[in-house]
Amino acid sequence: MNDPDLIRADIVGRLGAVLPGRAFMVPPTSGRYVTPSLFVEQITIGGDMTEPVGTFPVWVVTDGSVEAQIEAHDRIVWNTWLALYPLSTRLVARPVVLAGLRATVVEADIPIDAFGMCGAPDPAPYQLATIYR
Repeated sequence: MNDPDLIRADIVGRLGAVLPGRAFMVPPTSGRYVTPSLFVEQITIGGDMTEPVGTFPVWVVTDGSVEAQIEAHDRIVWNTWLALYPLSTRLVARPVVLAGLRATVVEADIPIDAFGMCGAPDPAPYQLATIYR
């Protein structure tokens, strides 16, 4: 697939099952986090020309001063990982520092169809992959 907007929408749809009403397409523009929440940060492109991947970082943010959210943080990270597993060729979860908050970034590498001599690929393979993978 070569449309990051469709991939992002697919990811957020899956994250909606983890935290209903708390999964967002982009980080908060105000810099003020609603907790708990999940959001997709800007992507990076890697791999090589034969197997390129887009890395979609998903942030899991909980309030570090609310005991119930601290206790739930690992479970939310775990369920986020499980939600992204069918899409990804590699998943890595790593803690990050946000003042007063608990945060983990789950990086999901998602294959991107490479452009070849014949031009842009048909987007159908990604759509089928999300159903059958």
